Amino acid sequence: MILFLVLSALTGCISYNSLEKAIQSKWKYPIKILYADENKRTVIFLDQSKDKDPDRDQYIFNTFKMKNSQYRYSTDREECWTFTADNGLTPFLCRSVNTEEAGNVIWGAIKTDKHVQKVLVTYADRSNPDNQIEVEIPVVNNVFIGYPKDNFFNSETSLYREWKIKASAIDDKGNIIATSGN
Repeated sequence: MILFLVLSALTGCISYNSLEKAIQSKWKYPIKILYADENKRTVIFLDQSKDKDPDRDQYIFNTFKMKNSQYRYSTDREECWTFTADNGLTPFLCRSVNTEEAGNVIWGAIKTDKHVQKVLVTYADRSNPDNQIEVEIPVVNNVFIGYPKDNFFNSETSLYREWKIKASAIDDKGNIIATSGN
């Protein structure tokens, strides 16, 4: 058993019985998991450091690994974002990334006291605006993780060069609470 622990520590393959423990083992400050997708192995969590301005929360998106009901986490591919809005607008973050593990991923957060039911993200082809891809994503704890049906971009650079992106945060009455996009 001791040899296993030593080998695990040396190879960086330490596993945990919860995702929170796996992530926390890599973070100096307390974290709070806001949403995790066990099927695609994606997670959004909040950095809960006490010395930060509470209006500048840091949201972190990443993937994780699971084997034999044990979680493994690496900070190598973390996306860390803080965001605010000017002019009284609702702060709304919407990111499109491509991960090796999950493919094309749309993730984000919205800072509001209103109940946000879903986010609708529309990708319009810059060379053919009639060619559009729409993705509707449920919102949980004011964050969301969604996946287009087909992988259609390989990098963030090619995505923004080839597609116009617009996201709308929608409440349970169908009202648009916030928008984001180019």
